[in-house]
Amino acid sequence: MRFSRVALLVVVSSCALLGAAGGTTAATKGLTVMITETCDQTDLANAIQAQPGISKVLIYEVTDATPLPSDFAKADIVVGTGGQCDTGYEDAATYGDRLADYVDHGGAVLETAYDNWEGSGAAVVHPTGRFASGHYAPLTLGPNDNIATALGTVLKPKSAIVQGLGTFTTNDNTTTPLAQGATLLAKWADGRNAIAMKGHVVATSASTNDDPSIPAVARLARNTAVYFNVVPGTKITKATVRGSSAAFTFKALGPSTGFLCGLTKVGNKGRLRACPSHKKYRNLKPGKYTFAVAAFGPAGVDRTPAKKSFTIAG
Repeated sequence: MRFSRVALLVVVSSCALLGAAGGTTAATKGLTVMITETCDQTDLANAIQAQPGISKVLIYEVTDATPLPSDFAKADIVVGTGGQCDTGYEDAATYGDRLADYVDHGGAVLETAYDNWEGSGAAVVHPTGRFASGHYAPLTLGPNDNIATALGTVLKPKSAIVQGLGTFTTNDNTTTPLAQGATLLAKWADGRNAIAMKGHVVATSASTNDDPSIPAVARLARNTAVYFNVVPGTKITKATVRGSSAAFTFKALGPSTGFLCGLTKVGNKGRLRACPSHKKYRNLKPGKYTFAVAAFGPAGVDRTPAKKSFTIAG
């Protein structure tokens, strides 16, 4: 079973010492995507496979069977496409229970229409079980109005989730309210909700059974997988030492949500603590110092901090 990345972040943030070593868990062998389908998703699978950093795309037909926990554990992200052909899940409740367990242990999910469709017949076309009762979905259920539109206002333009989506046109889509506690990332040009995020779950109201939307959905799947699975690297972009002061600016290499940094004098130990994207130290005593900084994101903390050694003259 997957270790919770939230737990990993807490442990590393509180215990990361200057000089800590270890490989970045940055999915160096590529990311694995599992698509759950009730209709053929070969085109979507091919589009996701073509995205950078994707090593494998698995397709699971949920009309016939429900993925086991071991199936979910193989995936870095689950892309749920729902009951697009009015065909329901083999067991929507068990699927929803296992999907919630997967999210609880650090898994990432991208829901597309019709995974947020209220349905029109007897078949249950969206996850139920604990995924529904625990309100994991960023977009609540709505009708498939299928209004032709394109990406409109991007409310969080700096979010790594919405980068590179292009025009993102859609003809086949749902009209879905924003769930309580979710963050709306983008709207369609007609004002309806396009992309939202809640915890480790991202949702779009665009269907993957619609050729114009497939390239953008594939990119959205890749962005979501990277955001929740790839630990960022760190680079010091500028270091200025003058007199008894030292100032540093730095950036993350990959999706990040903050930095940990610290300063140690030779012979002493130090701890990385939360800091902004720049740091200045004043009134330093003469001696040799090392500044270290590590970016962190939902996937964890860079275990090989960027460092800069310098000397304050006596």
